[in-house]
Amino acid sequence: MLLGLPGRNGSARSLLPVDAKDKHYDRHGVSAADVHQPLTHATSYRSCPLASAVTVHPRSGGRAHRSLGISGPQGMFSTIRVLGIDTATHPERAVARIGNTLLRVDRRSSDTPAVLRFPP
Repeated sequence: MLLGLPGRNGSARSLLPVDAKDKHYDRHGVSAADVHQPLTHATSYRSCPLASAVTVHPRSGGRAHRSLGISGPQGMFSTIRVLGIDTATHPERAVARIGNTLLRVDRRSSDTPAVLRFPP
């Protein structure tokens, strides 16, 4: 899904790719293929130097949030937020959680991502 987030102070809207995966990243890591897809969308639709995307996945036993930073020879160029939504959570609370994460992405949150370097 491609969300159009309103810009701040009259600036242009920014586009944010959001991908839903039916994979349990709480049981195993995020694969290279699962990083590649949102990375491709993030860099294709970026509206600022640091491209962003969000991946949402089901998680049992609580919620989780982590950031993957992607860097290359010229430094950091993308951040992918990986958001685990507790499958036992009421849908309204899950929507609120996703909304809060999207607001942080739009504000270019300062959370420190785990950095993936390309080429390795």
